[in-house]
Amino acid sequence: CLSIIYLCKSVHIFIVNVLIYTVILLLFIFICCLFNCDCHLMDTTKIVQWNCRGLSNNLNELKLLIQKHNPWCIALQETHLVPARACGGVAFLIRQGIPYKRVKLDTPYQAVAVQLEISSSLTLCNIYVPNNTYDVQEIGKIVDQLPAPFILVGDFNSHSTVWGSRSDDARGRELLDLIEDKNLSLLNDDSFSYVL
Repeated sequence: CLSIIYLCKSVHIFIVNVLIYTVILLLFIFICCLFNCDCHLMDTTKIVQWNCRGLSNNLNELKLLIQKHNPWCIALQETHLVPARACGGVAFLIRQGIPYKRVKLDTPYQAVAVQLEISSSLTLCNIYVPNNTYDVQEIGKIVDQLPAPFILVGDFNSHSTVWGSRSDDARGRELLDLIEDKNLSLLNDDSFSYVL
């Protein structure tokens, strides 16, 4: 962690390490529609999500990402920061000077949430859903725990043409049903949400 702090001295590190079984990059950003966010805040807030597939091997890419986008927050999956584990981990890097507090989550999934205290509160949740333990009800339980307004990012191991996959799978259809049931919006800029 010290090399990360040195590399990104203007960023705080918030890490939760847990075991991950598969690697499929998928970007989702949900925002709660029941509450209106300050539009100016959303226009100026930069949040980057990246499945880094091992942070220590990709520090140069992280540095370039920070220089290019100057984000308020970076959500990382598959940090691989615990030496005893071959894979796993989710983390937030939050720009220094942005007040935040952790939001406790009760979930078996690899998830971490923080509430940024900027001009108004904004909750960010970073999640990794392992391919072999997918349960859409567990994702719904996470959504229910998040103070609104919120943004949920991560790797859900779900596929749908709605977010740029070549085909749909059952998990993708279940996730779309959850989005509808929870009155959420899927934000996607038409870029690929996976790495080939």
